[in-house]
Amino acid sequence: MSNNAWDSVAEAYAERVEPFTSQFAAPLLDAACEALGGVALTGAHVLDVAAGSGAVALEALRRGAKVTATDGSGEMLRVASERASAASHELATRVAEGTALPLDLAGGSLLATSGFGVIFFPDVAAGLADCAAVAPDREQRLLTRTTACTGSPS
Repeated sequence: MSNNAWDSVAEAYAERVEPFTSQFAAPLLDAACEALGGVALTGAHVLDVAAGSGAVALEALRRGAKVTATDGSGEMLRVASERASAASHELATRVAEGTALPLDLAGGSLLATSGFGVIFFPDVAAGLADCAAVAPDREQRLLTRTTACTGSPS
């Protein structure tokens, strides 16, 4: 689906699809915290790649993390940001394709996540490699609904 198409369905996605996808946000973050040795997210930075309307980002915010959400769709990020504001949270957003993340997003994140967005990457392996590239040689983990990897997605 093109970004324009995602833009056109952002509100409906948040209303109709996210009630399903949001069920996986807490278990995803629980697994991430456990993989990192039982850390808490309070005060840590989380990078949510292909965040969509914000299910994982919002759960991380509820846990006290500082979150930057990226997505190729500006409208999806607008919806995520509005939802965060409605819950009295501040969500940093950045329009960026999950398969072409700007390297300036690297550094400082405890965790890089992607809930369901990774399944929409045209080349999942390349997308995971790009996600890992924003944090080389760090103790960051990239966890998705279907994959957990450290360092390199190979």
